[in-house]
Amino acid sequence: MYNDKMPSKAELPTPTQLVRATLIAAFVAIVLLFAAVLPAELGYDPTGIGRLMGLKKMGEIKEKLHTERKSDAATKQASETSVAGTNSVSGRIDSIEVPLDPEQGAEVKVVLREGAKVSYRWTVPGGLVNHDTHGDGKGRSISYMKGRQIGADSGVLTAAFDGKHGWFWRNRGSSPVVVKLRVEGEHTEFKRAD
Repeated sequence: MYNDKMPSKAELPTPTQLVRATLIAAFVAIVLLFAAVLPAELGYDPTGIGRLMGLKKMGEIKEKLHTERKSDAATKQASETSVAGTNSVSGRIDSIEVPLDPEQGAEVKVVLREGAKVSYRWTVPGGLVNHDTHGDGKGRSISYMKGRQIGADSGVLTAAFDGKHGWFWRNRGSSPVVVKLRVEGEHTEFKRAD
């Protein structure tokens, strides 16, 4: 079955050689763990090598994104009672197109009384943005929903209090995008607020 002959006993490694090879492999694994894996995954760099190789920055970004995802999930769960479905709300209708260069942000707000509703839909044809649907007024603020790298969203926003409520987008991509927003509802003002 085998094309090669079996190695002789003299050709096999001795127990001492096996132990030494295992210890060397364990040492290399520990060095890689502290020099590359921990900086790249957790932003923890006890040796300083990760910073020199750019791995620490990568790990810090991963940890920040992980924290943001957890925060976004908690915010989304808490706000599901305020932003719902895609039911249409009759009333005033407004729309706008908002161009965003890379790293640029922009905001559009409507004025609502507590309990007033607006049906909204925004899209980013061919692109993705980070977004925050939020409100503020009379010393109060709320984040209804946040998202990262989203191409569209729609729903009905019910104002938690009197004030300005709206949408903030930031283009984290490398190409310009255009956000198209349409709002229908019980709002009294509609304007871009950058």
